[in-house]
Amino acid sequence: MPVTQEDIEVFNGIKQINSRYRYEDKNPGGKRDRLLVSCGQCGSYNELGYIYERKLRREVNSGFITAAQAVDILNACCTEIKNPRKRTQVYELIAERLAAITKQ
Repeated sequence: MPVTQEDIEVFNGIKQINSRYRYEDKNPGGKRDRLLVSCGQCGSYNELGYIYERKLRREVNSGFITAAQAVDILNACCTEIKNPRKRTQVYELIAERLAAITKQ
């Protein structure tokens, strides 16, 4: 699949979000990794990139939301949910934001 302008916009937005958080995974692959979400990046794995791919890319590609809205949603997950951010909380906030866009 070719890289789109939206992909570049989201990548740059995620990079900006990551830059505001420090994260060092001292226990890679730990039991809690699946339950929590980091807004920073440690090494090559990017949690926000993963969430974008799993929860938001389809919405951007279909034109349901814009790349900027996807970045805003990811940013809200990082700023509105206290650390440690539970994955369930992040996914609930994403669903709420998507539903709010539908109602506009």
